[in-house]
Amino acid sequence: MSALAHSLTPMMRQQSRSSELTDRAPLQVALDRAGFGVVDCDLQRGSISLSPGFERMLGYEPGTMPSSAAALRALVHPDDVAKSDRRFDELVSGRAASYVSEHRIRSSDGSYRWVIVRGASADIEPQGPPRHVTIVCIDASPREPLAAALDVSRQRFALAFERSAVGMAVVGLDGRFLAVNHALTLITHRPRPVLLGMRVQELTPEAERHSDVETMASFAAGTIDAHQWERRYFGPDGQLSWIHVSSSLVRGSDGTPDHVIAHVQDVTSGKRAELELRASLAEKEVLLHEVHHRVKNNLQIVSSLLRLQVEPLDDPRAQRAIAESLARIEAIAALHEKVYRAPDLGHVGSRDYLEDLVHVILRAQGNPLRAGLCIASTPLTIAVGVPLGLIVNELVTNALKHAFASPGPECRLTISLEVDGPTARLSVCDDGVGLPEDFSLQRVSTVGLSLVRCMVRQLHGTISMTRDEGTCFRIEFPLIEEVQP
Repeated sequence: MSALAHSLTPMMRQQSRSSELTDRAPLQVALDRAGFGVVDCDLQRGSISLSPGFERMLGYEPGTMPSSAAALRALVHPDDVAKSDRRFDELVSGRAASYVSEHRIRSSDGSYRWVIVRGASADIEPQGPPRHVTIVCIDASPREPLAAALDVSRQRFALAFERSAVGMAVVGLDGRFLAVNHALTLITHRPRPVLLGMRVQELTPEAERHSDVETMASFAAGTIDAHQWERRYFGPDGQLSWIHVSSSLVRGSDGTPDHVIAHVQDVTSGKRAELELRASLAEKEVLLHEVHHRVKNNLQIVSSLLRLQVEPLDDPRAQRAIAESLARIEAIAALHEKVYRAPDLGHVGSRDYLEDLVHVILRAQGNPLRAGLCIASTPLTIAVGVPLGLIVNELVTNALKHAFASPGPECRLTISLEVDGPTARLSVCDDGVGLPEDFSLQRVSTVGLSLVRCMVRQLHGTISMTRDEGTCFRIEFPLIEEVQP
């Protein structure tokens, strides 16, 4: 208020307060009751009037506060005097019609409080300075506890930011680092001043920088609010590291993108372990391919030896027994061939495996009968596939041998596999002559059906038989990894 001190003559006098409540305009009364302080300056008459609200704001009883320009200026905090003088000078000189400022004023107890000052001129002549100035003061001290709490919150964030074990950074929308913590300097092997002069994309190889540029552009456009990625990172010494970055967009009060908070973790050790594990798995896959290939070749050798063995035999029963053994060996070999060629070395597709197996059996028997196949597609492990293939081989072969007196295209043989959750149901049915009335699965002694019963137990399954227009075997079993030895 220096300009006020120089503009008003020492003859300034305070207006009488005795008739203040009756002479003041209703607007001034309303301002007082609302807690606003008013300083009214009549520049033409050289007088200053203080409202009771202004005095109470600073802890004075109405009518006890000095109202000279010099006294009012002396209440302004020394650090705010220059700003207060400049704004008031612009007002009384006519260079500005109003102004808003914020500064500290000393209270009656000697403490300072923040006030928001709004000044405006009135009765402006066409030429020259204003004749009247009114200043309204609003007590801003109620904001101080909130400001203090905000300051504490900022200090806590700064402390957590700096001491975090995870690398943290505040990044501008152009990708430039605005703030980094100590952990990030250790991860990147670069001191803080160097990082603060860099952009995010400069930490990644040049061939991969376009991805970081696109991500920052999306943040700047506000099209994404969060993003995670892994990147290779080369330190100043050329050492390769892997980092995982998790970024979140921070928006301003108006909702527009402002900056990005990034969390950076060094995942080099985990990435190396992952790469080593993948290499190990690749080696094991090659080994398993070779194992399945060798098992299949060995089974083919056994089959070839049995065929050589059966040629000089004259006994039809011996020839038939060896042929049945050959069919069982080929069923197992077919499974290993499928697994060898499958992308998943632990499983084989049920439909592909069983359909091919049935066609091989029909060709081997030289049977013109056409089988109806309805096989559900589900992955089978070796532990399930081998006994299931042997069961199908035995039941289909048995039907071809005994169900039809003269097999032909009109004969019906159906093989189906249904899957209901963890349970599978295999059915092998024919419309042939059927089994004898006294036939019992529990008392059967043939090698083929005994093998079927054994395989069903290995699958933890159950087997049943019906004689409805032929013979139908139904086997229900769980699709499990482990089987009984």
